[in-house]
Amino acid sequence: MEGESLEALYALAERLRDDLELWEALLERLSPLDPRHPAVLARVERLRREWGL
Repeated sequence: MEGESLEALYALAERLRDDLELWEALLERLSPLDPRHPAVLARVERLRREWGL
């Protein structure tokens, strides 16, 4: 995913804070080396728990 698209996805996920599908899409596209990766992973895990998934 191109940098601008990734940034737009990240900004949208931040804005729509509890949209699991957005956070999962971001996690899928984010490099494990990206400093945001641990926070995004934690958000996905938390939302999955809250949704009982």
